[in-house]
Amino acid sequence: MHRFRTLPRTAIGQGTSIIASLCVSQSTFAPLVFTPYSEGTSTMPPTKRSTKSSAPKKASAKTPRRRGPATMTAEHKNALAEGREQSRHVRAYLEALEAHKPRRGRQRTPATIRKQLADVEAALPGATGLKKLELAQRKIALSSELQAKSVVVDLSALRQSFIKHAKAYSRRKGYSYAAWREAGVPAEDLKAAGITRSGK
Repeated sequence: MHRFRTLPRTAIGQGTSIIASLCVSQSTFAPLVFTPYSEGTSTMPPTKRSTKSSAPKKASAKTPRRRGPATMTAEHKNALAEGREQSRHVRAYLEALEAHKPRRGRQRTPATIRKQLADVEAALPGATGLKKLELAQRKIALSSELQAKSVVVDLSALRQSFIKHAKAYSRRKGYSYAAWREAGVPAEDLKAAGITRSGK
C-alpha cells in the first residue's frame, strides 16, 4: 500500500510544477543467500588457511666413521724401542746414584749397626706395650739398613751405559746440563757423555 503526498501550490515556482511523492514501502528486506561456487561463475570462494603448523624437519643423525688403528712404520717402531732402551739405562743410573749418595752427618758403619741391633734384640723380651712396639720397629729399621750396607752395587757398568745413551736421551727430552747436575749426576759423567752447558 503506497501513500502519496502532494506539495502545496507555494512550492511551485517559475512555471514548473513539482510533485514530490514520498513512497513508503511496507515490504521487508529479503535475507542474503550465499551460493556455493561452481564452474563458470566469476566469483571464487575465499581460500581456507591451514591451521596445522609446519613442524621443522629433524636433521638426520650422521653416524661417525670409525677409524681403524694407525699402522706404524718400521722406522717409527725402531725409534720407540730405542727411546725405551735409553730411558731404562738412564733411570737405572739415576736410581743407583740416589741410593748411594753420601749422607750428611756421621755415617754408621756395619759394625755399629750390628751392635745397636743386638741391644734391641736383648731388650725386646722384657718390653711391653708401646715400648715393645717401638723396639720392634727399631729392629726392622736396623735390619734393613744393615742389609743395604752389605749390598755392593757396581756403578761402573751403570755409568758406562749412562754415558752411551745419555746424550741422545737428553736431546730427545730437551733436558739441559743444569737439570742433570740438579739431579745429582757428576760433572765428569756428563762430560764423558757429551752433555755440555751450551747443549751442543
